[in-house]
Amino acid sequence: MTELIASDVAKSVRFYEELGFDVARQTEGFAALRWEDSFLFLTAGDPASGGELPNIRIIVADVEREYQKATSIGLTADGPPKSQPYGLRDFTLVDPDNYGIRFAQIE
Repeated sequence: MTELIASDVAKSVRFYEELGFDVARQTEGFAALRWEDSFLFLTAGDPASGGELPNIRIIVADVEREYQKATSIGLTADGPPKSQPYGLRDFTLVDPDNYGIRFAQIE
């Protein structure tokens, strides 16, 4: 389970819902999102400034399908999925607070 600080929880929830997350619970300043058996928490606040923000890796069965879905709803990826030397095929999106959301498939 991971918790991210979101400058606008509602805007971030919309972004993650478009990617396929389900909202398990939401208030004005908090959201619990579900991806299969995993949770992502969003809490209202100011995201970290300066330095590199963390990225979240989501392991999926079909990374090409997730890439097509993301680009079909107008999101910009760092490029199409590519095979990495660490044994994953992946691509990364950026959420509304500049966190990297990396979809990966085990090769």
